Amino acid sequence: MLNVATLQRSMSSAMARIERFKEQMPGWKNHGAQQHVENLETAIKRMNAVSKELKTDIAEAKSEIAAGDSTDDVKWKELQEEAVDVLMMVKEFIEELENSMDDIRDWREDGAKTAAVNRAIALMVAVDSEPFCIVERRGFVNLLKILAPWYNVRSRTSVSRTDIPNLYEEYKKRIQDRLESAKFVSFTSDSWTSEDNRHSLLSVTAHWIGCEPEGTQNSRVLGVLPIEGRHTADNLSSLLSNCIAEFLGSERADRCHLIVRDAASVMKKTVRLSGLRSIDCFAHQLQLAVYSGLRKAVMIDFDGVLEKIKKFIRKLRKSGVERQEFIALQQLEEIPPRWLKKGIEVRWNSLHDMIERFLENKAVIDIFCMDKSSFPKIAPAEYLIMQKMVDSLQPIKKATVMLQGRNVTISSVIPTIFVLRRALNDCGTEVSTAILLNLEERVEGIEENADYVVATLLDPKFKADFIEEPQQVASRELLKTKAEKMLAVVLAETTVNSIEKEVERSRPEQNNNSADFFEKYRCSQMPIVVSSTPPIDERMKLALEIEEYFRTPADPAADAITFWSQMSSGTKFPVLKMVSEKYLSSPATSVESERLFSMATLALTDLRKSMNVDNLQKLLFLKYNVPLEGFQT
Repeated sequence: MLNVATLQRSMSSAMARIERFKEQMPGWKNHGAQQHVENLETAIKRMNAVSKELKTDIAEAKSEIAAGDSTDDVKWKELQEEAVDVLMMVKEFIEELENSMDDIRDWREDGAKTAAVNRAIALMVAVDSEPFCIVERRGFVNLLKILAPWYNVRSRTSVSRTDIPNLYEEYKKRIQDRLESAKFVSFTSDSWTSEDNRHSLLSVTAHWIGCEPEGTQNSRVLGVLPIEGRHTADNLSSLLSNCIAEFLGSERADRCHLIVRDAASVMKKTVRLSGLRSIDCFAHQLQLAVYSGLRKAVMIDFDGVLEKIKKFIRKLRKSGVERQEFIALQQLEEIPPRWLKKGIEVRWNSLHDMIERFLENKAVIDIFCMDKSSFPKIAPAEYLIMQKMVDSLQPIKKATVMLQGRNVTISSVIPTIFVLRRALNDCGTEVSTAILLNLEERVEGIEENADYVVATLLDPKFKADFIEEPQQVASRELLKTKAEKMLAVVLAETTVNSIEKEVERSRPEQNNNSADFFEKYRCSQMPIVVSSTPPIDERMKLALEIEEYFRTPADPAADAITFWSQMSSGTKFPVLKMVSEKYLSSPATSVESERLFSMATLALTDLRKSMNVDNLQKLLFLKYNVPLEGFQT
């Protein structure tokens, strides 16, 4: 009966071990996922040993009974059934431990769920401009303990030095892969310095018409590059060239269409040194034309009037009592209770809004200032200057708002000049005349520039409707010339590829006969020379294609990118579609770089003033690109 007694002890030991582990398990949760998994692994290992021992004892007891060492069959059957039940309980407990370990294993330091939460927190920090120290805030830690009890919260150092750089590399690779399918890419670039002069950055944004999905207009930030040392053209050119080369590789010169930059001489020289072509930001040209025109038309009165308006608004905002009095007067005069705006000189359209809102409240302002000696008095002549400003700036404001749209391409520039030329003439004020004269000087040559002309003609919303009459024939000829050049390149590449394939097919198999001696220097192995112009029949097809395109009137509701992405457009106008992918890739303005720097201002909160520039550039890169690329891996 020795083995039977041993079995009974093993059964008791197994039950005791199960109870002991169940008592210990709640306390394991306090030591984190890593330690919890290790405890579970130890428990599983020990319970497997218990199971093995129990099976051995059952087998030995069964052998002892079979040998006739016991005569009480009833008791043995009861013991055997009890032993099988205990063995089943051990097996079920092991399965329970394994399931618990599977649930918790992903929460270990290298687990999938931990990695997902780490990534999500880093994305939140970047996209929402949160400080790195958010991961140490008690409320945030408590939230995570409720949502993910097994998650071990990362330190701010881990987020800034590991998670953010990893995200940056991930999204950088995504954009590099996406740009591989872009035939032509345009860029914007600008420089920026923070108010405290701690951070100086050069922006590079890319713009292209995508192939996946077909006909989508894309923009991404390629770089927010720290500027070290002086802002010289040589320094900036090196940063710009290296950034573009990193994303476009050796095909940089062939695939880069245009770089949109401001009119500063250092930016012009920067792009020139990079060996790339560039154009002025049209919104910036409008900005300069407005300020130069206003100052020329009203001279000293311009600054004086603006200063009076700004002073009035500053004083009104500082006093709660006077603010309430002003609102009461608005209600008395039945003027909508909209607050006065303070213009930003960098943005003349905000200047327009400030003056317009001031004029709307003219009656209230006059009454309010009667017994307020500390507030500036506005003379009738100054109100007249304001009205002329508003009337003259109205068409330019509409143009600027339109040009600042995310999907506005270079095709809108010539039509905008066309409309402003007539709208400012119709306005007929000294201010509008001065602005128009200055604008004409700044846009000289644009209406003959192929980059602008071809883009305008290939926009089905405009076609030739906004090309000045004397230039329409020359403009179409310019389109034809550019299309022929692109067609010749495509035909040449096709010819070279087909010849090389034919030569490869006809090349004899390598063997040791004497013919191999001559093969390397056969004429067919020499460089293939192809024509730089398409054959006459291809040029005739192109001429008919262009004629067919212009036979249909322009559609004011059309969208250029949507139009050229349609299968019917590609079938009817295959060459023009190819040309459109290049010339419609360029934005009209560098507004995307300006948006990026607005993000930089928001990102550099009081809690982030001491952030190093490397972290800042990565955070801005992610803040712009993540919403466009998506949060998922």
